[in-house]
Amino acid sequence: MKGILEIGNTIKVSYTASASSSGVTSVQVGTVPPDASNPSGAKVLMISPAGSDSHAFKLLDNAEMVRIFVKMPTRGGTGTLTVTENGETKNSEKISADTDWSYSVE
Repeated sequence: MKGILEIGNTIKVSYTASASSSGVTSVQVGTVPPDASNPSGAKVLMISPAGSDSHAFKLLDNAEMVRIFVKMPTRGGTGTLTVTENGETKNSEKISADTDWSYSVE
């Protein structure tokens, strides 16, 4: 668990891949409802080496959790994953392996 995000705030998930990454990195972002039945708002970003992309969304009251999964290229790579809430950085880390971040929603 990386932290707590507040309902009504704007969340932005960004990823920047290093130029030395061996291929495309996949970043999956979604919200999980209280009954965990069907994750909604799922977005998949595909980032090439030396590329970057982001997904911003307003956190609605039908979310209990935000999940972010990064699938690194098979032959390796690095990049920086950043999550902001209303423009303020919540977490930002350089990663080099498949990564799974979760946030509680209140």
